[in-house]
Amino acid sequence: MKRVTFPHMGMIHVPMEVLFRQLGIAYVVPPPCTSRSLALAARYSPETVCIPYKLVLGNFLEALDLGANHLILLAGPNNCRFGYYAKLQEMVLQELGYECHMLTPQISSRTINGVTDILRYLTDYRASTWDCLRALFLAISVLRDLDEVERKMQWVRAREMEAGAAEALFQQAGEALAQVDSLGALKAAKKEFLKKLDAVPMERDRKPLRVSLVGEIYVVHEPYINMNIERELSRRRVEVFRSEQLSQWLVLSPALILEAAGLGHEARIAHAARPYLEHIHGETVGQTIVAERDGFHGVIQLTPFTCTPEVVNQNVLFRLRREHDIPLMTIILDEQTGRSGFLTRLEAFIDLLERRRGDTEVRPRRLSLPIFR
Repeated sequence: MKRVTFPHMGMIHVPMEVLFRQLGIAYVVPPPCTSRSLALAARYSPETVCIPYKLVLGNFLEALDLGANHLILLAGPNNCRFGYYAKLQEMVLQELGYECHMLTPQISSRTINGVTDILRYLTDYRASTWDCLRALFLAISVLRDLDEVERKMQWVRAREMEAGAAEALFQQAGEALAQVDSLGALKAAKKEFLKKLDAVPMERDRKPLRVSLVGEIYVVHEPYINMNIERELSRRRVEVFRSEQLSQWLVLSPALILEAAGLGHEARIAHAARPYLEHIHGETVGQTIVAERDGFHGVIQLTPFTCTPEVVNQNVLFRLRREHDIPLMTIILDEQTGRSGFLTRLEAFIDLLERRRGDTEVRPRRLSLPIFR
């Protein structure tokens, strides 16, 4: 019997569960990422490979031990080392004696090919292409609505009077949305949790610091890797805004029309980055400039150690420091990152933002600020 699994990345397991259940595909959700996942994978990974590679491998190892025998992971050209993950990990797992099959939808410029073929294979071709498309549409709708609930939670969490209330509701929302079986049920569940979040006791007049998270998409979304930076910031009364939600990363109609016309979310980021990175797509650079234009008080770049695209972006951020009036902090993440040092730097950055906001009337318009490294 085919039993499929996939790596964690934030709340991606919610729409994945909906997708597989709609098509009657047996699946295994890996345990949440932990130090065990990382330690398990680190035994069989090159020392200098980036931490997303290691955690994805750790997810697969744990899921295989729970009965999975098929693995899904995006692959393809022009995606840095990410494009090689699937092949390398398949070789490692075979050498370890696991009997499994790697399924690799191909991604290029945010276009994913081969998904319906893989889904039909997993159903032993009982599902038609149309069945797969309907299931995909529902799953993507779940992802979009979950992101909307999360945006609301991020706003409430920085203003709530009882710490953890908004996050607890969001976890309940994730569990509820993972069980929907129709667009009607999805609409009702989203409406219910948006209403519950709006009813959380909070200081509605509070104007918290606003920080945008930019950087490599996996470490931005996976809380274990980034030490749950969003929760830590919200505990310090900072409103966190993830520069790109997963549903924005998937460019679909009608957003596809806006992107083609140069008016969509992705087009706005690309246009902002173009004066700085002409020949490669510097999402982090574009997202930082957009954050400054949108009035954020600061930007935090999250990057895996040895991540080449983010190293390029980080060097461009030095120029942004001179040309844009927004504080920047880069946090490099790997299995050696210490929590105490991480929290100390986070608190120092928040202190800096608070002093800047308090001195708005007297500080010069273009203040040269250090990048925390």
